Amino acid sequence: MENFLIDVTDDDKIIVKLADFGLAYQFKPEMPPTTKCGSLLAVAPEILTCDSYGLKVDIWGLGVILYELLTTRLPFYDSNVNKYKYNIVN
Repeated sequence: MENFLIDVTDDDKIIVKLADFGLAYQFKPEMPPTTKCGSLLAVAPEILTCDSYGLKVDIWGLGVILYELLTTRLPFYDSNVNKYKYNIVN
């Protein structure tokens, strides 16, 4: 849960922000990254297949975290790493 920043405004609104996953990269839209990086637990298919990617991989990671928070398990998990990767990509 260390990746969530929670704040309360003066008018009692709760603000939740997703923080650093340990990696940060600033890129230009015309030159999207293709680097394989991040935790296998929340990695998007584009990263595993070495395709170019953008902000959608962050939304994917958020979805994985929310799924885990709601169900207490990872959405594509398999104890076999190769099967786990296959589940994510397919």
